[in-house]
Amino acid sequence: MDTATDPAAKAASARRSTAPSSPAPAASRGGVVLALQARALAHEGFQAAATAVVNDLAQQLGCERVSIGFQAHGRVAVAAISNLADFRPQQNAVQAIAGAMEESLEQRAAIVYPMPPGSAGGMSLAHAQLAKLNGHAAVATMPFASRSRTLGALVCERRNGFDARALELAKDAAMFVAPILELKHRIDAPLASRLADAMAPRGRRRSGWPLSPWTMTAVASTLALLVLTLWPATWRVVAPARIEGAAQRVLASPVDGFIREVAARPGDSVRGEQLVIALEDQDLKLEREKWSAEAAQLDKQYREALTKDDAAQIVIARSKLEEAFDDEVVHFRIEVVDVGFDDEHFFLAPIGART
Repeated sequence: MDTATDPAAKAASARRSTAPSSPAPAASRGGVVLALQARALAHEGFQAAATAVVNDLAQQLGCERVSIGFQAHGRVAVAAISNLADFRPQQNAVQAIAGAMEESLEQRAAIVYPMPPGSAGGMSLAHAQLAKLNGHAAVATMPFASRSRTLGALVCERRNGFDARALELAKDAAMFVAPILELKHRIDAPLASRLADAMAPRGRRRSGWPLSPWTMTAVASTLALLVLTLWPATWRVVAPARIEGAAQRVLASPVDGFIREVAARPGDSVRGEQLVIALEDQDLKLEREKWSAEAAQLDKQYREALTKDDAAQIVIARSKLEEAFDDEVVHFRIEVVDVGFDDEHFFLAPIGART
């Protein structure tokens, strides 16, 4: 590859011209780690915190480039690169960095390229490719994990190779600072990704989980719908209804007439002997007075016949009088008027019930 025309080589040359030629003044490893942690916690969002940490770490180690990436669902994604706010145009370099991170995570060990003399390292093909792409700079990758989960890796690229202090400081940064950034990265992740990570088995979280976040979201939505369907709930149904008593009584009028008063409506509660309906009794009273007058007239004729000792008239008057009092219709109509109060015709409830 012609380095004079390779865009990656030109970018590497530009970084060499702007990167520090030597590490920052020596400081205790603990102090540097604490300063990096403070820088990570000083920013609320993940991207700003990650960019600030890799920039400071590159200055402390004298590195040309420091990158950090995180593993999710079997893949490693580069999250931040020092001194580079937007690294989308440099996809070749980003893919090479991600390959170096995956190589280190697969071996679950730190990889330094070129390997120091006398060390027995593993495969480092991806690191060799990254070093070639960056003008044969030294590359050191430090994986970081939490308990049994691999979280991601930290890649450091340095022009003059790594000494023992630089490697130890890079390991400390990966062990004590990177998990803070990973926590911020999970907090800022989309809801679907967080649901997929929460529902994954502990041993497979962020490491080869086969289902996509959208699949996990669909599964979670289905489960939530199933729970809502089977969960006992109280439903209120509004509809017109009519309540009828088990026992019904019919109030029938023994005579024809007109209703004068209705004291109870359908649905009202009534007690025994309570007024329900009152009929007009004017016609009955007139009829009773008429027959009373006729009975008095016949009784007077009978008495006059007795006074005159007229046998024929006595028999006739007595027959008419008995006929008048023996008339069942007149007798019933006269007697029925006397039912109720104050000579009025009432219908009373037979028992306590609902009309």
